[in-house]
Amino acid sequence: AVDTALTARELIKIKVLNSCDLEPREVCEMLCEHLKCEPVLVVGSKVVLYRFSPKKSKHIDLKNG
Repeated sequence: AVDTALTARELIKIKVLNSCDLEPREVCEMLCEHLKCEPVLVVGSKVVLYRFSPKKSKHIDLKNG
């Protein structure tokens, strides 16, 4: 589901549940390694990820944001 969302949207926000044994930063690192995406932000229980998608006609420019 996360892989599909990254392909469709490029930029996604995920909430790490309190019941998770891992810290949000650890979840972010694992997802980035597995999905070949970039971490954008980790704040509290929220994680924001980015991955370029060749399927999108308009792309997000993180450098000029």
